[in-house]
Amino acid sequence: MSYPTGRFRALVDTFAVECARTRDRQDEARRQQANESRYQEEDRRRRQEEMDRQWADVRRQREQDEQRRAEEERRQRELRQRTTVGSASGWTLNYSTNLLEISPRANDQFDPQKQTYTTIWHSRMHGEQVVM
Repeated sequence: MSYPTGRFRALVDTFAVECARTRDRQDEARRQQANESRYQEEDRRRRQEEMDRQWADVRRQREQDEQRRAEEERRQRELRQRTTVGSASGWTLNYSTNLLEISPRANDQFDPQKQTYTTIWHSRMHGEQVVM
């Protein structure tokens, strides 16, 4: 018999070493491929998260811009809603009906002691507590 102690022993050992090296190289290649796949997946996920964040920021900015535009349009509409009011004492005033109101009971009340007329204006924004 030439094996395990004979002349083929060196060939078998060499073959076994080469097989182990090939297996190690293949294992290392699989690990590197797995690592590369994991890195690519993590990178793809990070890019997707960043894009999602950017889109959310863009959406939020658009919503804020739209709210600002709507508020400005509302404010401009309020400013355009104006009327002219006149008093029994002869004065007239052009004012925004959304901001001020004249109570019918308080328009041109005559004060005989002072010999003057008084008109009471209320703020629509702040209620009856604010009077001019």
